[in-house]
Amino acid sequence: MPLNFERHLNNHIIPKEIHSSEDCSIETKQEEKHFPQQSRPFDKQHVINFGQNLLVRENSKIRQTFEKKKELAVFKSGNLEAITEFLGNETASPVFENEIARIKQAYETELSTATFLTEKDWKVLAAVELCDKKTFEHSIGTYLIAKNKIEKRLIKLGGELAHEGVQLEQLYRACLFHDIGKLGIPSFIFNNKATDKDWINCFMMIDDQDEKDEILVENKIIVPDSIREDSDKMLEFFSTNKLRPEKYFPIKIILSPEQIESLKKQNFDPEKSLGEIMQTHEGFSEEILKKLGYALEAFLAGNHHNYKHKSEKLGEKPVALSTLHISTEIASSIIHLADVQHALNENRSYHSKQPILRIMTFLIDDAKIGKIDPALTAEWVDDEIKIIGLQHPKYLDEIRNMQSKFQHHAFLQKSHEEILFIDEFLSDNLPDEKKDGHLAA
Repeated sequence: MPLNFERHLNNHIIPKEIHSSEDCSIETKQEEKHFPQQSRPFDKQHVINFGQNLLVRENSKIRQTFEKKKELAVFKSGNLEAITEFLGNETASPVFENEIARIKQAYETELSTATFLTEKDWKVLAAVELCDKKTFEHSIGTYLIAKNKIEKRLIKLGGELAHEGVQLEQLYRACLFHDIGKLGIPSFIFNNKATDKDWINCFMMIDDQDEKDEILVENKIIVPDSIREDSDKMLEFFSTNKLRPEKYFPIKIILSPEQIESLKKQNFDPEKSLGEIMQTHEGFSEEILKKLGYALEAFLAGNHHNYKHKSEKLGEKPVALSTLHISTEIASSIIHLADVQHALNENRSYHSKQPILRIMTFLIDDAKIGKIDPALTAEWVDDEIKIIGLQHPKYLDEIRNMQSKFQHHAFLQKSHEEILFIDEFLSDNLPDEKKDGHLAA
C-alpha cells in the first residue's frame, strides 16, 4: 500500500534526514557557515516528491528481483527438459547475461586458466551456479585438481589421452560439467545436512525390527547382535568399516512427510537410499550434455562414478566408445578421482574434512570394486603419497612404525592401518620401475 505522505506531514512525522545538514548540498553548507541564522525554508511538496521517488525506486528494485527469480527459477525446477531448452537457446536474455557476467567476475581467479570456455560453456556453468553455489564451487575444485595432476604431476597421462583422441579441454569441460545432473534432483536431497549420527539415530527409531533387519541383510551389512540397540556403538561400527549410512538406509527415515510427497511427485522412490537417488545425477548429466551437443563430455560426465560397473547389484560395466575405449575410461577415472578427493577434502554438512590418507583409502576401495581403473588409481595415490613425503619427510615412516608424537593413539593406529593398506595396493598395482620410488617416499 503506498505511503500517505500528506498524512505523515499533517502529523508532523517528517523524515529526520530531510532536514539534516547532511542532506544539503556543499554550497548550502558553505552558505550556512556565513549565515548561521538562515535555514532552508520548509517545502512540503519537496518532501512529497522525495517520498514518491523513493517508492518508485523501491518498487522498481522489487520488480527486477521478481523478474530475475521468475526467469531463473527454471534451474531449481528439477525439470530437465525445461532446463535443456533454456540452455539450448542461442540467445540469452538480459537477465541471464547479467548473471553470466557476475559469475565470470566473481570466479575470474579460479577460472583464469580455463581459456577454452565458450559462451555456451559459460551458460552451462551459470546454470549450475544458479541452482547450487556449493555444487558449482565443487565443480571448479574438481577441475583444478585434475588439471594440476595432469599438467604438473602426471604429465605423461595428458599426452596419452590426447594421443587416443580425448582432448584435454574436453576432459576439463567434463570436470566442470560433471554435476550438472544435480539440477534434476530436489535441493533438499543433495543439500541434505543429516550426519552419520543422524542417520544411525533415525534408523534406530524404526519400530519394525524386521524392517531394520531386512535393510541390513539386503545391503550385506553384518552387525553384531551386541550393538544393535546401541546407537553410539552402531555409529562406531559404520565408521570403522567405512560404511556411509546414507548409502544404505532408505531416504524416507530422515525426511518430513512434505518432503516425501515432493520426492514422489518428481518420480523418486523414498524407499531408495540417498546414495541411490544421488546416483541418478550421473545419468541426468549425460542426458543434458548430450542434448546440448557435448557428445564426449556427456559420456565422460555420465560415467565418472561408473555406477553401472560390474557387480551383482548394478549390472555390467558400460561399453565405452569403440575408438576411444582406453582414453575415455582413463578420462572418466580421472574425473572420479579428482571429484572424490575434492569432496572428501572439504567440510560438508554431513561429513567433516577427511585426512588425506583416509581419502586415498576411499579411492582404492573404488578401484578394488571396479569403479575406476586400478593402474591409474595406483599412479594417482602414489603421487599423493610422494607429495606428503616431500612436505613432511619423516611423517610416513613414523606412521608405519607407530612412532608419531603428533597424534593420539587411536588416530595413530587408524593412520597406521591406512598406510599399510595403501602400501599393499601400490605394491600390487604400480609398475616395477615405480615401486622403488614409492618405498623411498
